[in-house]
Amino acid sequence: MRPDRNDTRKRRDRGFTLPEMAVAGAVSAFLMLAAYELLLTGAEFQAEAESRIRLNQQARASFETLMNGTIVNGGIGTDLTNQVQGVRGQTTLPLTALRNDYRLRLTDNGLQHDGDQVPGFTVQCTGAGAPLPDCTDADDTQTVTGWIATDPDLSDTARSVDGRTVEAGITIVDPWQVQRPRGRPAEAVETYRTIITRRSEGLL
Repeated sequence: MRPDRNDTRKRRDRGFTLPEMAVAGAVSAFLMLAAYELLLTGAEFQAEAESRIRLNQQARASFETLMNGTIVNGGIGTDLTNQVQGVRGQTTLPLTALRNDYRLRLTDNGLQHDGDQVPGFTVQCTGAGAPLPDCTDADDTQTVTGWIATDPDLSDTARSVDGRTVEAGITIVDPWQVQRPRGRPAEAVETYRTIITRRSEGLL
């Protein structure tokens, strides 16, 4: 007895059974979840790479201002210029605070310059020193308006050459990366160090 061609065609046209659909759905969901996780990982990697670039850029800009000073637009200092001297232009180290609300601050010549500013926001601390070095405990909050994580460290005694070099350290924080829920806050804070040569007393 030969099989009926119509019966064979009907069996072929029935489509997927419910168990087959369930298995296919489960496999699709697993693949989509894996793809989504891969996408998130790639996004975090990109965010961390961009954060590292921002840290390096801000470190260079901060060191440049700290070393060489800057111009204060619209201000006239005690020497009738609008120049705020950096460490290189001074015979003694700055005695005033070098940071205010996470912004680099230079005070000289009767003038004051505050460094690059970001839109201010509040960071919730998770513990002592986390995610920002200024955090005291998990109940603490920090208002961030700049990039300088801790007070710049200046020393003209440690490893100083003839009293004319200053060892400078600046800790930079990426205020956006430090509070990302999937980010790694420790990688959003970096300390940079350099040696600054300043003029000696009586020398230009």
